[in-house]
Amino acid sequence: MKPNTSHKCQCQLTATLKPEMASWYDTETELPFVNHKSNQCKCKNELKQYLLKSKKVWLCSNCTHQGETEL
Repeated sequence: MKPNTSHKCQCQLTATLKPEMASWYDTETELPFVNHKSNQCKCKNELKQYLLKSKKVWLCSNCTHQGETEL
Protein backbone atom coordinates (compact mmCIF):
# COMPACT_ATOMS: atom_id res chain seq x y z
CA MET A 1 0.00 0.00 0.00
CA LYS A 2 1.28 3.46 -0.87
CA PRO A 3 1.17 6.17 1.78
CA ASN A 4 -1.17 9.12 1.43
CA THR A 5 -1.07 12.53 3.09
CA SER A 6 -2.85 11.27 6.21
CA HIS A 7 -0.22 8.62 6.93
CA LYS A 8 2.55 9.41 9.38
CA CYS A 9 5.42 7.54 10.94
CA GLN A 10 4.21 5.39 13.83
CA CYS A 11 7.59 4.81 15.47
CA GLN A 12 7.10 3.75 19.07
CA LEU A 13 10.69 4.38 20.11
CA THR A 14 12.42 7.45 21.50
CA ALA A 15 15.26 8.28 19.13
CA THR A 16 18.38 10.30 19.86
CA LEU A 17 20.99 11.06 17.23
CA LYS A 18 24.56 10.12 18.02
CA PRO A 19 26.65 12.97 16.54
CA GLU A 20 29.01 10.58 14.75
CA MET A 21 26.03 9.15 12.82
CA ALA A 22 24.73 12.47 11.43
CA SER A 23 26.37 11.86 8.05
CA TRP A 24 24.23 8.72 7.59
CA TYR A 25 21.09 10.84 7.12
CA ASP A 26 19.88 13.06 4.30
CA THR A 27 20.24 16.65 5.54
CA GLU A 28 16.81 17.76 4.32
CA THR A 29 14.48 14.76 4.44
CA GLU A 30 15.82 12.79 7.43
CA LEU A 31 18.29 14.59 9.71
CA PRO A 32 15.85 17.24 11.04
CA PHE A 33 13.55 14.44 12.24
CA VAL A 34 15.96 11.92 13.77
CA ASN A 35 15.48 13.07 17.37
CA HIS A 36 11.96 12.34 18.54
CA LYS A 37 9.91 10.92 21.38
CA SER A 38 7.76 7.82 21.09
CA ASN A 39 4.94 8.25 18.55
CA GLN A 40 6.12 11.79 17.69
CA CYS A 41 8.26 11.24 14.60
CA LYS A 42 7.51 13.93 11.99
CA CYS A 43 9.55 12.37 9.16
CA LYS A 44 7.62 11.28 6.06
CA ASN A 45 10.63 10.23 3.97
CA GLU A 46 10.06 6.88 2.26
CA LEU A 47 7.02 5.98 4.41
CA LYS A 48 6.27 2.30 4.01
CA GLN A 49 3.97 -0.11 5.76
CA TYR A 50 5.55 -2.83 7.89
CA LEU A 51 4.37 -5.71 10.02
CA LEU A 52 5.71 -5.31 13.54
CA LYS A 53 4.68 -7.79 16.21
CA SER A 54 1.58 -8.77 14.18
CA LYS A 55 0.52 -5.12 13.80
CA LYS A 56 0.63 -3.03 10.60
CA VAL A 57 2.52 0.23 11.11
CA TRP A 58 3.85 3.03 8.90
CA LEU A 59 7.54 3.77 9.35
CA CYS A 60 9.83 6.31 7.71
CA SER A 61 13.37 5.75 6.50
CA ASN A 62 14.73 6.86 9.91
CA CYS A 63 12.64 4.44 11.93
CA THR A 64 13.00 1.10 10.21
CA HIS A 65 14.88 -1.45 12.29
CA GLN A 66 15.53 -5.14 12.14
CA GLY A 67 12.45 -7.12 13.05
CA GLU A 68 9.90 -5.44 10.77
CA THR A 69 8.62 -7.09 7.63
CA GLU A 70 7.82 -4.73 4.76
CA LEU A 71 4.31 -5.25 3.37
